[in-house]
Amino acid sequence: MLTQPNVLLLHPLRRERGSLTAVRHPVQPEKDLSLPGHDRYELSAVVYHQGARAEAGHYYCVAQAHDGKWWRFDDLSARPFRDDVERSQL
Repeated sequence: MLTQPNVLLLHPLRRERGSLTAVRHPVQPEKDLSLPGHDRYELSAVVYHQGARAEAGHYYCVAQAHDGKWWRFDDLSARPFRDDVERSQL
């Protein structure tokens, strides 16, 4: 019997066909995701990339702590994330 996973990882492919150049159209994550026939998923982390190409640029993560506060993890630092995750753009 198949069951839905506890964790759902979505990775939108944001590249032009046949290229490593990123598509510039912004995507805004939603805090709740409901899929037909499944329970609701709650957003717990987002990985962002800054730069024109996947192999050149900078990645950082924003994750929600158990107390509901959001944190930005960037190389060697962790600090509170002051933006709204739903309004931030991937």
